[in-house]
Amino acid sequence: MANQISWSPSRFDAAVVGGHRERGVVLEGYSPLKHTNLRDKTLVEIAGEHGVTPAQVVLRWHVDHGIPVIPRTSRLERVATNFDLFGFALTPEEVARVDALAA
Repeated sequence: MANQISWSPSRFDAAVVGGHRERGVVLEGYSPLKHTNLRDKTLVEIAGEHGVTPAQVVLRWHVDHGIPVIPRTSRLERVATNFDLFGFALTPEEVARVDALAA
C-alpha cells in the first residue's frame, strides 16, 4: 500500500513517517517543491557544498528518508536535473538540517 501525499521539508513530521512505516504503508511524496522556499539559506548552503541545486537537495532528502518522490515540472530541462540525484549524498547532519525546516 502507498499513501500519496503532498510532502516537502516544510511538512516533515517524523511521527507521520514512522506511523506509515509501522503500518507497512509507503509514504509517497508529491509536489515536493511546491511548498519549499528554494532560496532558503539552509538549502542554498547544502546545495553549494555539493555543487547541485536546492531543488536537487530537496529531492535527495526525500530519497535519503526512503520516501518515493514525484516532482512535477513543465520545463524539459528540469526533468534531467530532477533525476540527477545519485551523484551526491546528504550527510546525516545535512538531512537533520533539512528536517529542521519544518520547525
